[in-house]
Amino acid sequence: MKYSRTQIANAVVDMIAEHGKEKATQALAEVLVATNSKIDRNLLMQDIARAAEERHGVANIHLETAREVSKTTIDHVADYLKTEVQTPDAIVTTEINPTLIGGLRARSAELEVDWSIARKLKELQQGEM
Repeated sequence: MKYSRTQIANAVVDMIAEHGKEKATQALAEVLVATNSKIDRNLLMQDIARAAEERHGVANIHLETAREVSKTTIDHVADYLKTEVQTPDAIVTTEINPTLIGGLRARSAELEVDWSIARKLKELQQGEM
């Protein structure tokens, strides 16, 4: 039997609520291997994050910065993104990514923003060609 990514994402969110992340992750891996699934794993993870946001009102925000930033800055960006995705709460993960040169990139299941110097330089380069 084939399942859509949305069906799998909803089942994973249900299983996390009932049995915890570890059992849900194990069950998901078993299903994907047993069915020889060709589902794009990154897209599936986005679907799971989106389903969790919709059901629980908690946005999972991943914030990339070129260098370490203060907690105050992280909180300001998280507050902005929570307003944009209309959720009262967020789990924020951070990553230092020097290839951004400066600025930041943030994404959740519903929104992606790129305020990096690397993006701006790429746009300028594409405009010159």
